[in-house]
Amino acid sequence: MPKYLSLQNHLNSIPAHVNDVTLTFGDINNLLPSPLPPSAHEYDWWWANESPTRHVQAVAWMAAGFIVVEFSREKKWVHFRRISTTVQSGKEVKK
Repeated sequence: MPKYLSLQNHLNSIPAHVNDVTLTFGDINNLLPSPLPPSAHEYDWWWANESPTRHVQAVAWMAAGFIVVEFSREKKWVHFRRISTTVQSGKEVKK
């Protein structure tokens, strides 16, 4: 199982009407098969939304339809926002 698939699955499970979610690093660690790497605690680039990317963590949250909009390495939290939408019956619907 890819390391960040459980984070992707968690974000996928968030109800469609919920557009914002904040997780602590501890929350994310509890989802993952192993803890966040040291680089997640040391470098801002680790939390960048990149597409296309070779950073598997960004692939996971973007595949779930979310981007990182804010984070604090010092306070150990990350705020995700839903960006994935589709149009059904002439109105925009969040996935």
